[in-house]
Amino acid sequence: MDEFVNTWSIEGFREEGQTTAEMGWGTHEKELPAHAYRHKAGPRNQICLARMGMDVWVRTWVPNYTVRRHGRAPRRGVHHLRPPHRLGEGEAGLPSTVHYAYCPSDAAIVSLNEMRGMTTS
Repeated sequence: MDEFVNTWSIEGFREEGQTTAEMGWGTHEKELPAHAYRHKAGPRNQICLARMGMDVWVRTWVPNYTVRRHGRAPRRGVHHLRPPHRLGEGEAGLPSTVHYAYCPSDAAIVSLNEMRGMTTS
């Protein structure tokens, strides 16, 4: 109780997990996920989901690897840096969808749930 535990930056996990999920969005994607929106300015190679990043589950896939992983999608600054036409090119040279996937430890999940249950007075 009253202790937040995590395997990397506790403050980073808390801050990034509580803000909206963001991901680099591939030009080949046909429709946006539920609760998603595009930014009105900038390179428009990123979307935001109107949900906390720690509430968004994603499945990862890396070319040339057969293992797929599930994780949560906290906000990460790398999506802002992704050029709209270079990093993560998918089929036919189109920019692919890129996101960060983090699988917190059991202790971190307990801490996250405790944080959600706290109320400010």
